[in-house]
Amino acid sequence: MQISPGLCIIFNESGYNTKPPMSNKGVKLYGLFRINHQYWCSDGVEPTKNQCKVACQKLTDDDIKDDILCAKKILEMSMSLKAWPVWQRMCYMKDLSSYLQGCPL
Repeated sequence: MQISPGLCIIFNESGYNTKPPMSNKGVKLYGLFRINHQYWCSDGVEPTKNQCKVACQKLTDDDIKDDILCAKKILEMSMSLKAWPVWQRMCYMKDLSSYLQGCPL
């Protein structure tokens, strides 16, 4: 994942906030990328697929390495940024350069 699309997704999903988990129609979403607990992480309560092999709570701490690794796994398995619905609405075919302003790359 390139950095501009990733930052656009993170900004529009979580506002760069790793916590708290969000709930949307019974689905709990965790971390910067608001990762779906049913498929990608284990919340320790409900049986899940846990494709990223990570505890959902780990996605809510300030160590974002596991968030990035899980997002990368989601991207690899889905083959598209469309795995995040916000991509189509807020990022696709938009100028994403503003997400890099002030970033020392």
